[in-house]
Amino acid sequence: MGFALVVALICGALFFAPLYLQGLADNWEIAIFVLGVILLVLEIFVIPGFGVAGIAGIILVLCGLAFSMVANDYFDFKLTQPGLLMNSFIIVIGAMILTIVLMVIFGKNVLQSPTFKKLVLEDEQKATEGYTSSVAKPNLINKVGVTKTVLRPGGKIEIDNVWYDAVALDSYIDVGEEIYVEKHENYNLFVRKLSERKA
Repeated sequence: MGFALVVALICGALFFAPLYLQGLADNWEIAIFVLGVILLVLEIFVIPGFGVAGIAGIILVLCGLAFSMVANDYFDFKLTQPGLLMNSFIIVIGAMILTIVLMVIFGKNVLQSPTFKKLVLEDEQKATEGYTSSVAKPNLINKVGVTKTVLRPGGKIEIDNVWYDAVALDSYIDVGEEIYVEKHENYNLFVRKLSERKA
């Protein structure tokens, strides 16, 4: 996440800096781009599901990038040539689609490249050497507990005064909700709201 964030910030600076120096990108255009990124981050990490904030974030990011490529006086585009604004939107959307395609095609090769491997930890913690992913949990199937943090879908729950990591099968469960353990796989507890438990 940290590496990706640094690369994204550098790419954003490389995109806006020349346009800002040329007088094309204005402060408000950069501001709506940043606001769009913030909305997307909130949608991913704070707001459950994908809704208004995510859609608004995508629109603001597209508009911030496209508007900064053409001369305008806020939303008055009479200063620019006809069709140039549409071309800028086509370029931005096309670049995003091309990026996604290239990520799908070359993403695996990049992860296996020697350069990328220098950036990540490769040490293995093997079970044969005594490593375990976590302490084995007792049989908690059908046990009732309460959420201690929001599960979106992962978080913390409490059962019999003991805290556990859990994943919500309902994708989102608010803090303080009563839950029950439906299944236990690979050291993960999968829970649902108690109100949705079948009789």
